[in-house]
Amino acid sequence: MLAIPRLGKWRRIRARWTMAIHPIEIRMNRLRATVALVVAAAAVPVACAPAAAPSPVPAAGSASPANGTNGRTMEGIIGASIQPHVDYYFDRLYREKGSLAIDGMPAFGGGDHFVGGKVISAMAWALTRTPRASPEFPRRVAMLRDIVDFVARQPGYETWNHLYALKGLRRLQQAGLLDQVVTDSTLALLKRQLDWRGFVDPGDLHLVNLPTNYYGVAFGIARYRELLGWDAEGNSARILARLLDHVRTWSGEQGFMDETPGEGRFDRYTVLIPAELAILLTDTGTPLPPVIREMLRRSSDIVLALANPRGDGFPYGRSIGLYGDLAALQVLSTAARLHVLTADETRAAYAYNTRMVEKYADFWIDPAMRSIDMWEHGRATDEYRNKGRILGENLSTAMQIVEAAEYWRAAGYTGAPDGAALGRFLAGLPRYRVFRFTAGVQPRALVVARDGGHVVALPLVSGARGYFASTPYLPAPAETGVLETPPNTTLPHLVPRLTLADGRAVMPLVYLRDIATREHGDTLVVTVAQDALALLGENAPRADSTFAVTTTFTFAPGSIQRRDVFRAAHGVQPRAVEMVFLTSSADAAAAGTGARFGSGPVASVSAWGLGDARVDAPPAGREASAPNGPLRSRVSWSRAPAPVADTLGVGWRMTLR
Repeated sequence: MLAIPRLGKWRRIRARWTMAIHPIEIRMNRLRATVALVVAAAAVPVACAPAAAPSPVPAAGSASPANGTNGRTMEGIIGASIQPHVDYYFDRLYREKGSLAIDGMPAFGGGDHFVGGKVISAMAWALTRTPRASPEFPRRVAMLRDIVDFVARQPGYETWNHLYALKGLRRLQQAGLLDQVVTDSTLALLKRQLDWRGFVDPGDLHLVNLPTNYYGVAFGIARYRELLGWDAEGNSARILARLLDHVRTWSGEQGFMDETPGEGRFDRYTVLIPAELAILLTDTGTPLPPVIREMLRRSSDIVLALANPRGDGFPYGRSIGLYGDLAALQVLSTAARLHVLTADETRAAYAYNTRMVEKYADFWIDPAMRSIDMWEHGRATDEYRNKGRILGENLSTAMQIVEAAEYWRAAGYTGAPDGAALGRFLAGLPRYRVFRFTAGVQPRALVVARDGGHVVALPLVSGARGYFASTPYLPAPAETGVLETPPNTTLPHLVPRLTLADGRAVMPLVYLRDIATREHGDTLVVTVAQDALALLGENAPRADSTFAVTTTFTFAPGSIQRRDVFRAAHGVQPRAVEMVFLTSSADAAAAGTGARFGSGPVASVSAWGLGDARVDAPPAGREASAPNGPLRSRVSWSRAPAPVADTLGVGWRMTLR
């Protein structure tokens, strides 16, 4: 029976890998953490004890200890780690305001247009956690009044910033503290600023140069304004009706939300949007439409299929890593609050979510930085969440955990998680699940394969405009800590890239015509047909019919295989074919057309039709970093194929420990 492992125990389990890979780095990280904490203690009055040093992300497939979380509860972790983390920024914001810097990054003026609202939201929560009878309470009321006066007068309030601020003001109102904290002049200023009419036309309700998911933001702003007494009832209902029209139009026949207008981008946002909408509706006392409940159930199915005892969340596309974890946390806590899950699913989901909260405290918070770390020590995230947003990201991620815990409390869950219930649930999950986002002319799907401790996702989607060639969206297996890719790159990672005689480059990415699956025994075969490849080098995908391709994925215990058969039009021959594999596994040694890894979760990779393998370290910079930690090895292949009449076959096979 599977128990929920402690991250500290994972450290010992992975020692045979981690210490072999980077013993000096671990010791230096500990030294840096110690020095930084000593300096911080001497230089800055600290409102709390620092969190424990972050441990390396546990590898999938490693053994799980027999014992569970030793009684750590979600509420306990928030009280011991997350509340002190927020309180630390409460004190620093009051003292430093515009001069505040975190790990060398200015907190304000760095292009984060959402930071002011996040400050109001998080600090409002911190104040409500302060006991009213405490002598600290009136001092904190005055401190927050000063902080709100400051952030209300910062430039750049936009969209989400409005919503975060309004949620904080509503929290203060419900606690009977709004009049004590916010002065009349500041409240009048916020009432003018925090409005949906700046990005939604109040007449026909069209969005002004924003993607359609911003209808949800506009609804939240309009509804909170009504609850605060700033507007009459009615605007939020109009926007909600427009939002539901969009949901029905672009959620497809399978009921999953395409973030784009029909271009096929099904990713973390697809899974998260129903939960975000349900949260806004529930928190503002708005009845939940059946279509949102049904979509939340489908999102829950995906998240539960990806569940694991490590607390890892959604593994592909943009805004993953910490935000991939938080997406799973938001979906399942919301589904539990709204009674969308079965009793067994709810018990397992609570244990899984508690692991995520523990991972946040023990892994994502870096005590040396006094910050979450999505950007340093081999970690990276997409440019949208760049380090210039460091204060806002600290506060908004903490509040996502706080709000999830509030939902779990409303569902009746506050105690220690049942690790045995999670173990039973995971043991009963099917080895393979196929989620079909759309059918028809261009089908999209997600394959989830469970193999021992591994949970591998295969996205068969399109990154669409701006992301179709982005490495994290490629049709390649993805798994946290095992098969991660560097964000902000366009590499042929486990997907062949063909260069034509005229220099054009094409890849099999977007134009799926058919997705067929066949399961026999412990093996799943997925066959994907495409009549055209995607031309690279442009912002939006464009079909190139020089080649058609049939791709076959084979999942078997301990291995994954891909085989591509390209069919050329008119005997066209590619000038070159290339592919690359980046991995956190280390001690790589070339072996003909493949490589073996002496340490890490990937044991070997081999290829055919691509020539001999070249093994080296990823070049310093973007290619060496992934959401949960550094990439240690790079295996690459490149060759000019011998002339063939009609077809070109290439492929690879990977084995996992």
